[in-house]
Amino acid sequence: MADFPERKKLLEYLPPFMQSFGELQEIMRVEDKWMDKLLAGIQKIYDNAFIEDCDDYGIRKYESLLGILPEPQNKLEVRKRRVLAEWNTVMPYTYRTMIRQLNILCGVNNYDIDSDLENYRISFSIYGTEEVSEIQRALDRILPQNIWYEVRAAESSQGRAATGIVWQDDEIITIRQVVI
Repeated sequence: MADFPERKKLLEYLPPFMQSFGELQEIMRVEDKWMDKLLAGIQKIYDNAFIEDCDDYGIRKYESLLGILPEPQNKLEVRKRRVLAEWNTVMPYTYRTMIRQLNILCGVNNYDIDSDLENYRISFSIYGTEEVSEIQRALDRILPQNIWYEVRAAESSQGRAATGIVWQDDEIITIRQVVI
């Protein structure tokens, strides 16, 4: 969100000899109030042009444009993430696209993916969010119909944790943190 720079009062634009007239001072004081309202309106329009900066009014416009029905219990931030995920949906859906969508919805490194692609199964563990239904909606759009998937809210690793690394042929295969 870019705010407008601090502006001078309108009275300061008048020549010095005119600034001393009481009538002009009053006119400029009233005009300053209108100018502040005008600039606040322009700022609101500017903010609502960007999904991440928009307010409730702006997010309603984006939801309407994308055909999204908002759920009453969802907060503004959740609605923004949902609109952003829908807005950034591009075809064809690839693994990279799915990761990009999960990064938008969950945050980077806030999920694990366990895949068994030979049996067409993928399991998602989501950390730090209760918005599993939102993630399921996004995956419904992204994943092919022949892939079975499961999304679950997982506990963040609390307690004793171990980090393992597998090294094979000078290549890092996987790094994982597990709760013991």
